[in-house]
Amino acid sequence: MKNLTASKLMIFLLIFVPILFADLPKGINLISSALLPGSGELLLREKIRGELFLLTDGLLWLSFFSARSLGNFINQDAILFSAEHAGANGEKRDDDYYKYLEEYNSADEFNEIILREARNRYPDDPEKQKEYLKKYGYFGEDAWSWESDSARIRYWRMRRRARAHYLRAKFFFAGNLLLRVISVFDVSFLLDKKKRLSYELQVIPETRIGLNYRF
Repeated sequence: MKNLTASKLMIFLLIFVPILFADLPKGINLISSALLPGSGELLLREKIRGELFLLTDGLLWLSFFSARSLGNFINQDAILFSAEHAGANGEKRDDDYYKYLEEYNSADEFNEIILREARNRYPDDPEKQKEYLKKYGYFGEDAWSWESDSARIRYWRMRRRARAHYLRAKFFFAGNLLLRVISVFDVSFLLDKKKRLSYELQVIPETRIGLNYRF
């Protein structure tokens, strides 16, 4: 829902910002650039700079959504693969669960580790050990057993590819944030430049040129 709201706001700005090519108070220009890089420049009639920022912002958002979508697609494919080749619960919404599928050949192998932890934590309390195992172990429909090591390794590689795409998406998102900061500073620079130019024009002494004719 938040992403949808942000998208609507950007579309609104893209439609109406070009119409508003009038000098506005400094704060509005800065806020405009923070929301949509390049819009503040366009408001100051800096067309080339504004369009460059807009294009860069669009490419970064496209790259972000593409990387995230690819990550989701590959991750979902890995989940289906684990359900088919390990009997895993593909409906589970627990990333730790799918991480353990990468590391352990079966739920029994994983549960042995949990039981060992339980015995170390509660060496003289079997009931506490059972509770710990029940809480952190995987049983029933959540249990899994890979049909082969090669299948598990293939699953791990799929998940690794998905993580790589998610990491790229984070970098692209960070790039979007950085672009907004740069655009705000750029607009601030342009405003100061226009202010200095206006001041210099005002202080230039008036000069008059005349022609005198004598007969």
